[in-house]
Amino acid sequence: DIGANIGSFSWLSLVMFNIDNLVCIEPDWELYTLLQQNIKMEKSENIIYYNAACGIGIEDLYYRNDYNVGGGR
Repeated sequence: DIGANIGSFSWLSLVMFNIDNLVCIEPDWELYTLLQQNIKMEKSENIIYYNAACGIGIEDLYYRNDYNVGGGR
């Protein structure tokens, strides 16, 4: 789950689609911290999570968080 946010979609996918293992990637530190807490609270051992960003190649990385509320807004 690239851009996992706090893990809501990750958890739903894991449960609904019977996924064995899931990798969550979230670049925002505050959201990543909440993601970690949510995964630990659910005691799910088959979710691996990273505080990182994904891209096509090695380019200049521009990260901006204006309190993203999701949905492209």
